[in-house]
Amino acid sequence: SRLIDELERELVNLGVADSAYKVISDAESATDLRKINIISYERLRAPLTHARDTLAVRLSGRLANVIADEGGLLANVDSQQTLAVWALGTRSNYIFDGTPCPNYPREMMPLAAWVAGEGRGYQPYSINGPHIYPELIDTADDQQTGRQAFLDRFVQFEWATNEFLDSGKGAKREVPRI
Repeated sequence: SRLIDELERELVNLGVADSAYKVISDAESATDLRKINIISYERLRAPLTHARDTLAVRLSGRLANVIADEGGLLANVDSQQTLAVWALGTRSNYIFDGTPCPNYPREMMPLAAWVAGEGRGYQPYSINGPHIYPELIDTADDQQTGRQAFLDRFVQFEWATNEFLDSGKGAKREVPRI
């Protein structure tokens, strides 16, 4: 909620009219949407009347664009926050984050899928579906999931300690392949 207060202050400083934006805090405030609608991840995923009734479900299909501040949170595809944001079903998605994948290169895959779509000609990798590539016209013998193809193409594991050179013991680290 700290980010919501900060965003409201910035909108006031920019001179955006009060009638142009709204903070969505409960089911009642989600009925009358504005040009700019602000909601926290926690409120979006929180149950209203029962576990499957959330603001994400009620807002599904009613928004054209979503901008996810601190969108690196969406790298965990199994979290309730990520599932709630995906449930919005918007046409255009944007992520604002200073460090979208601070830990591992594989965390870029879900972010790219949310922003650019998945399993398409321009973004052939998908989280749980297949990897789309031209050879599929002839055969699907070597078909991989989109996630595995992404890891094979963009991620490699390297021994990260000099101890491995001497003793054969050490740790592998995931690094991006450029």
